[in-house]
Amino acid sequence: MSADYTIVLGYCSLSTATVLEELFTTGWDCERDEKGTWIVPLGQDVDEWDQIQLDNQQVIAHVVEKLARDEVGVVNVVWRGKHGGRLMFFPQDDTLLFSPVIYPVTIAGTRRLDIEWYLQRLLASDILFSNVCTIDVSQCL
Repeated sequence: MSADYTIVLGYCSLSTATVLEELFTTGWDCERDEKGTWIVPLGQDVDEWDQIQLDNQQVIAHVVEKLARDEVGVVNVVWRGKHGGRLMFFPQDDTLLFSPVIYPVTIAGTRRLDIEWYLQRLLASDILFSNVCTIDVSQCL
């Protein structure tokens, strides 16, 4: 892929926990293997990843705790086990930043990211779809 993309969704009156619960209910899951779930531990910067044995509910609690500590909450997610990316939540902000870095889905016959594929899945829940206020897609060359 020749460019990096970022999808930013701004939510109206939804908590981070609700956003994550809805994503997990509609087909997203934490990226994990036999060693655990890839997350950024409490007190660590966004580039200091570790694997810890956590289920999705524990990941939600972990991200909420990071935000309460004024830290960025980060978790890698995959759609039904394959394509995915990195979710970032920021303290005092109602936005979700999604970076499709795990086996990105491209438009057939091209190297361009299939933005529609990601938006359909990020907004698959009626609650998420009806509470999104802004959508911004950025491309960094």
